[in-house]
Amino acid sequence: MNPYLRNVLISTLLVLSIGAALMAYSPTKLIGWQNLLIGTFILGYTHFVIGFIYQTRSIFRKDNARLKFAFILAFIASALFAILLLQLQLITLLAILAVPYFMVHELFNEHTLTQQQTGKTYGWLMVSAGVTWFTALLFLAIPDNSFFYNNDLSHMPVAAGYFVEYLQLFMPLWIFTVLPVLMLILAVPALVYAVIRMRNWRIGVPILLIVGASTAISLFFEPIAYVYLFTFILSYHFTMWMLHFGMRFFQHSKREFKIYVLVHLALFLPLLFAATGSGQSANWLYATFLNAQTFVILTYIHITLSFLNEPWLQRFLKIV
Repeated sequence: MNPYLRNVLISTLLVLSIGAALMAYSPTKLIGWQNLLIGTFILGYTHFVIGFIYQTRSIFRKDNARLKFAFILAFIASALFAILLLQLQLITLLAILAVPYFMVHELFNEHTLTQQQTGKTYGWLMVSAGVTWFTALLFLAIPDNSFFYNNDLSHMPVAAGYFVEYLQLFMPLWIFTVLPVLMLILAVPALVYAVIRMRNWRIGVPILLIVGASTAISLFFEPIAYVYLFTFILSYHFTMWMLHFGMRFFQHSKREFKIYVLVHLALFLPLLFAATGSGQSANWLYATFLNAQTFVILTYIHITLSFLNEPWLQRFLKIV
């Protein structure tokens, strides 16, 4: 098994195991949903901050004024965009737009990671079909009772009838009904074809079984709860990159690896204290960081800045 597939498998199993444990040890399903979001947010903040540190260090060590300007401009523009929509009480629109924005980010990240971990250039078919398939499941799940939660990540029960009317204030309803079905019609056969071309049945057959079962459940029964899909794909993404750079530093620089681990702990432990502790400090940390609005602002900043790593965008903006 090549390093990329091993990373994908380990990340997937870790996320599913931790998610199952959180749900099993939560007293109710709704508290379990909140705990899933808290765990995802903790992983997300470590990912955002560490990614920002290393990207900033890389960019500002280069003698490239255009790249530095683009980085600063992208940071300010993405932050202002998210803050403006929050001030306009449009957090629902931000959350909906974040789905395709993040999934495009995931598309390029997966393709980049296959190259970095295998040293080979792969086609886009498998990754793009997989991302399209998962995006369709997310869109189908948005008109669901698990889509809404309060700023403190507790569940916000919303009547289905009201939510459908509310959703149409932002986008036509076909975005969440017709469009994802069309995406599945395109993505599922493409995934089957990609697996056949891959000719690795030990990996391909489980992929197709998962895709088939998840698609059938979402189309013929009821969509998989949005909170499960949302927390899985984000946590998988954060874990995958954490393991990737951890292994890279471990193999090439023990000193850098130690710094990498210590920075993770410095970010992780205060947030874990906020989620599990009590008192003024824990309450302040929770209210400030384990907060939907803070997280969505940093999500838009992180994704926007990450696109500056893409060679095609650097060529388009003429910053290389």
